[in-house]
Parts: sequence; C-alpha cells; structure tokens
Amino acid sequence: RVLSSPTTPVSGRIATRFENIELTFDNLPKKEELLEVQKTGTRYKKAWAGNLLKQYELYGRLLPTYPYPIQSWQIGPSLTWVALGGEVVVDYALRLKQELGQATWVAGYSHDVMAYIPSLQVWNEGGYEGGGAMLYYGLPSRWDSTVEQRVITEALRQAANLRQSKYQK
Repeated sequence: RVLSSPTTPVSGRIATRFENIELTFDNLPKKEELLEVQKTGTRYKKAWAGNLLKQYELYGRLLPTYPYPIQSWQIGPSLTWVALGGEVVVDYALRLKQELGQATWVAGYSHDVMAYIPSLQVWNEGGYEGGGAMLYYGLPSRWDSTVEQRVITEALRQAANLRQSKYQK
C-alpha cells in the first residue's frame, strides 16, 4: 500500500548536531543502604547493590549524572529527525511532533540504551517505566523530575540551530 501511494520527495542538504547532556538521578542511595541491601535483598537487588558498591570503590561516591545522547538531523527544509538515547516513552515523539511539526521523526534506542526515559507524566505515575526498571539497568535511582524538560530543551535547541544553519538551501 505504501509503495503504491503518492510519496513526498525529500531533497536538500543534510545537517546534523549531536550532544550529550547530563541527566541527574533523583535520590542516590547511601553506601550503608547498599550494604544492607546486599544482606537482605532479592538476588536482583543484591546484584544491583554490588555493582553500585563498585562505584563507591572506584570513585568514592556514586556518580550523580549520566551522559545522555541526543542527535538531530535536518534533511532539506522539510524533514527533521531526532535520535534519543534509551527507551523513551511515546510522549517524546508526540511532544516533538507538536513542537517541530508532523514531518519530524523521533527514534529511541539511539547511541545508548541505559534505561527508560520517562516523560514527567510517566515519572509522576511511577511504576516500572517511571523508575522501577532502573534496578534492572543497574542505575542508582530513577531520573530526577527534570528529565523530560532537559531532553526536550536540547532537542528543540538542536532543531532550531539546524533550521537556521547555513547548510539549508
């Protein structure tokens, strides 16, 4: 059906931008808490605590942020492509299409798969995607509540920069 339907040609130059932004964790567990989890937790929680305790050994602390990759492509004047790291929830695609137009493609699982990337709504709802899955990804806690705004702000900054780029014709 798609092949027999009318298509819209995409032409023009390609311009790209890439940036790692820092996503902040919400509440980092204390070393004492992790030692207790190693004694009393389930096997998954024990493994999680053990991996985080290795960070304490290496750095003397848990790292408070994670470098999150965002890449944007502008293909000609009409197509914007935003590649987001991690397992982003659908709210990102809906919001970026609303902000940048329907000729915006949003791809998750790009450059890194570190965890779910919840929108503020999903973050507030909690549950697996809102933070519970971080245990299985080996991260110290869920993201802080600014995660959606940080990701969207950078994606929009890149898109605006590309659309004003001298590479557009």
